[in-house]
Amino acid sequence: MKKILPLLLLHLSSVALMGQAAAVFMLGDDDQRYEQLSDSHPATLLDAAGGRLDTAAVHWLSLLRAMEAQAQAVRYELGGIRMWLHVFFAADGQITSIGFRLRPESRNVDTAGLRDFLTGFVRVSPAGLPYRSPYAHYTSATFPTYVER
Repeated sequence: MKKILPLLLLHLSSVALMGQAAAVFMLGDDDQRYEQLSDSHPATLLDAAGGRLDTAAVHWLSLLRAMEAQAQAVRYELGGIRMWLHVFFAADGQITSIGFRLRPESRNVDTAGLRDFLTGFVRVSPAGLPYRSPYAHYTSATFPTYVER
């Protein structure tokens, strides 16, 4: 029951968003929506970071660490998941949408459960870098996240 309750709460939060466009979607499932999001988020994370690669990298890694912390808090297992992520940010740095697709070498996971987890993360994610316009970042992510300095 302890493992089911957090996932149930995440599922209920995603159901509450059903009247509006889902904040989280699988890349390749809705090309028209994806094109609209891409067109309305013309800048990149690197633009928002003032062209500084180190600032963009620190921001991205802190976002992945926040995702791992949220997974631990709700008891969702991210370990072994490898995916492509396209994260869309509002001008104030808040995440507005996430597109994802599992990479072939990812461990096998239920994509509905992953979508529910990411939907919950969008709702609690920390604010990112403010910028003059909405922006996006497209990359792959592997969990757990290991960073060497």
